[in-house]
Amino acid sequence: MTKSEIKTCIKRELSEMLWTDGSTDIYYYYHPTGSNRRISIKCAIKKISDLSGRVFFRVFWDGFGLVKSRDLDSLKKDVEQLVRVRRLRGV
Repeated sequence: MTKSEIKTCIKRELSEMLWTDGSTDIYYYYHPTGSNRRISIKCAIKKISDLSGRVFFRVFWDGFGLVKSRDLDSLKKDVEQLVRVRRLRGV
């Protein structure tokens, strides 16, 4: 495969990435057709409450440490952007 073909495949893979539905307190960002779901998971966002009962979200990302925020949508967008950058930079 040429470098251009590899980038095309990676872009297609990135466009297929999904978030779990949040039926638990953890949202996973993963590729649905990955042979092993645990390996295809790129990130986890966990819903947590502080002592006052306010809800916030904490990102668990191997190699990036923890990020804490109250805005789930912006966290998801940041994760998606970071996955794209890291994946395309590795080509």
